[in-house]
Formats: sequence, structure tokens, C-alpha cells
Amino acid sequence: MKKHLWIVLLLVVALAVPVMANQAAKVFVDGQELKTDVPPQNVNGRILVPLRAIAEGLGKTVDWNNETKTVTVTGVSELDKVEAISTEWGATRKTGYNAYPAGRGYSCAKCHEGNSFSTGEFDEAKISGMTCQSCHTGNGKELMDQGKVGGLNVDYAWLNDYEAGTGALCMSCHNANRDPEAEFAKQTDGMRNAGRNLSYPHYSGNAALYTGLGGMEYPDMTYAKSFAHPKLEDSCTSCHMPKTEDGYKAHSFKMDEAYISQTCGSCHAGIDSYDYNGFQTDLYNKLKKVEKAILADTGAAELSSGGGQLIFLDSEGNAIPAEKISQEAYVAYYNYKLVKAEGSMGIHNPKYAKSLLENSYKALTGNDL
Repeated sequence: MKKHLWIVLLLVVALAVPVMANQAAKVFVDGQELKTDVPPQNVNGRILVPLRAIAEGLGKTVDWNNETKTVTVTGVSELDKVEAISTEWGATRKTGYNAYPAGRGYSCAKCHEGNSFSTGEFDEAKISGMTCQSCHTGNGKELMDQGKVGGLNVDYAWLNDYEAGTGALCMSCHNANRDPEAEFAKQTDGMRNAGRNLSYPHYSGNAALYTGLGGMEYPDMTYAKSFAHPKLEDSCTSCHMPKTEDGYKAHSFKMDEAYISQTCGSCHAGIDSYDYNGFQTDLYNKLKKVEKAILADTGAAELSSGGGQLIFLDSEGNAIPAEKISQEAYVAYYNYKLVKAEGSMGIHNPKYAKSLLENSYKALTGNDL
């Protein structure tokens, strides 16, 4: 049976409207009137309000111990939650101006600068860094509300209109920023120009791998794909924003093993490591073999990148001319970089990650990986 706990309105005077003796009191929490199952009471000139209703309205939990006649209020306030979220987001280092490559204009600012992302326009005088408003107002909010990618920063046939729930917001930038089919066609058509068209998958190509749509594929090869992860209702946020003990969704976006039972464990019972059945270890070994094969085929001593291009360096640190790089070596390096750099070590779409590496290796060497 729920106990009605009362508190004298001394510490919460800001929550109630002053009343006359014969006037009903009203209680407000964060500007919203709080309806209670028992009304506030005027006792000898003091307004008593139900503690439980107000505490729960502030996001706290109230327990009554009948044996000890003790009331316990636990949990953090909404303000505490906001501060925790702000701290987590700040630790991602996306909040400062340094997240925006100065002088690059809208092409970079649309994903690296908060005001540009939210409004779809670039204004040098309004550079804000990535703040709460960047995602929760304007274009960011629209992306989450519509639940599918497209209309802001993405204009690739392979990803536009992809159903992603609230993760559509994430995918609008974290998508490798390349159309792999178009880049593949450039090589097929013999359009290579030294140092200028060996395009690489841009940083944070998570959506490219997750969807199973953004790797560089040979049209005559078969690519297996995992469908369990891409079927998650809210895609990215389903796993990267677990609910904390304090009742808010984490905003660090890191895959913390402290929450593994809530994220991966919701499907993989008993899992205690992201290296599920040794998959990440196996994929790492495949990456090393692909890298070795690329170096052998091109005669390069090191693989590098810069200026939006994949670069193959010789033993003296000089870039090997693009026209000397085979299409097979380019495709292998493109997929190698995509899988290695996107962060999940293949977990976002295990079968697809393996297929990209195995088919690239097969085309480059003639052997199975």
C-alpha cells in the first residue's frame, strides 16, 4: 500500500503558488503543474505537500520502511543528470572549436561544427563547436524524428533513406563520406590521375560497415552480410547509449564493458567480452595478412593517407605514383582502411567485414584469406 508522505513547504517554497487560507494550493515542478492523488493541505498556516509526488517528479525514488518508519529518497536530480551528460559529452572532445578544421568551409563544417550541422549553413561568426543544440535542435532533431538517413549531409545512393531510428543522426556524418561504387568505377574506367583520385574512406566510416552497403565491392563477387545488428530499432544508439544506473542514457558513446550485459548481452547471453568467440582476434589477423599482401603487390614499404587520398610510400618515404597502383591493390587498401579505422573491429557487421577483406585478398593474390 502506497504511503502518502508529507513535507512542510519550507524547503520547496519555489514549487508552490502562494495561497490564501481558503484557496487550493498548486504544486509546480520545473514549471509544470504536478497533479497529485491527494491535494496539498493547509495545516495551521503551513502548506504540506506530498513528498513522494515531488521527489518522483524530480526523478528520484522514494521508499518507505514500515518497520523503522523511515523514508528514503534516492537517485539523482534532473539537473544532476544534465550535468553528468554534459561531462560525458565534453570528454569526447567534440565540444571545442578544435573539432572544426579551420578554413575548410561548409564541406567540413557540416559535420565538425555545431551551428553548421544544426542549420545546414556555414557562418564563420557563429562557430560553436559540437554542443547539445547541435544534435537536439534543427537538422539534428529532424534526423532523429524522421528516423532515416538523408537530407542533411548525406547524398550517396547507397545510404540515403536508410531506416536507422534515432541512429540516423549518427549516420549522417559517420558514414565514410564516400560513394564506394563511384570510386570503384573511376579505377575501372582508367581515370587515375597521379596522387589525386585514390580516394579513401573518410574517418568514422561506421555506417558504411554497419549497413553492409558502404564497402568497395567487386560486382562479380558475393558479399555476405550480418542482419541482426542492422535490424536494431535505433541502430547506433541502441548499443552506444546504454542506460546508466542514474537513469539517463550515457553520452560518451564508448562501448564500455560495464554495460555489456545490457547491450550485447540482450542477444548474446552471458557475453563478457566484445571479442565474441574470438571474432575480433581473427579479424585482426586477417587485417595483418591483407596489409602484407598490399605491400608485396605495390612494392610499398608503408601505407599512409592524407588529403583525402590513399598513399603508398616507398622505402625512401616517397609516394608511389597512383598510375602504378593496381586496381586490386587500391580496393584492398580501401577496404582494409575502412574495416581497421571504423572502430568496432568488424562487430558492426561481422560477415560483411570478413567478406570485404576476404574478397579483396582473393582479387589481389588469387588465394583465399
